[in-house]
Amino acid sequence: MEKTDLVRLWVAEGFILKEEGVEMEVTAESCLHTLVGRSLIQDAGNEKYTLNDLVHDFALYMREKEYVSTDQLNSGLVSHHAHYVSSVGGGCSSETLRRQEKLRGLMCREVDCLSTFNFVVFRWLRVLDLQWGKFSKLPESIGDMMLLKYINLSGMKFPSLISSSTYSCLRKIDIRDCKFLENIPNLRYLPNLVDLSIFSVNMIKVFDTTCDHV
Repeated sequence: MEKTDLVRLWVAEGFILKEEGVEMEVTAESCLHTLVGRSLIQDAGNEKYTLNDLVHDFALYMREKEYVSTDQLNSGLVSHHAHYVSSVGGGCSSETLRRQEKLRGLMCREVDCLSTFNFVVFRWLRVLDLQWGKFSKLPESIGDMMLLKYINLSGMKFPSLISSSTYSCLRKIDIRDCKFLENIPNLRYLPNLVDLSIFSVNMIKVFDTTCDHV
């Protein structure tokens, strides 16, 4: 995993404690270097990192019931109290997801089943990854997720993000390759935002540039 993504996920998950006068991303990067120094995480080069083999196997064992795919949920062989759910290209049932009220992280890429989903049921969600989702419109309920800190909407085809002041906890927004995007929320309503990835977005008409915290 790339260092920037790893650091941002740690912050979004609440793993990093706030230190006065220090950005949480800086603290997270320091923790990463400490773990590398202890050989728990390995530097794979090009700003990418991987787990030590032994740590990786232990993590797989520990996450068995917490980190699952939608296929596993649909099979009924795992608990309906997962903390992290992933799906790529299909198998994502809105009815199955609706029962996962304790989710902290959701990755559903290249799916089309969530365009009308009520995300408010995920009141503990901190990380939402909907890359290349096949939506014509972003669900309004996403704007009411009070703990959401990281959202990835790269490659989606809707014309605008939700204009909502309830995005106040967000620290990172990734909207790369959103080629039809025309406007984004006023950044003054995003006081905790530290990173806005906005590459290959050429049609934006409304973009507030008066804020200095991003």
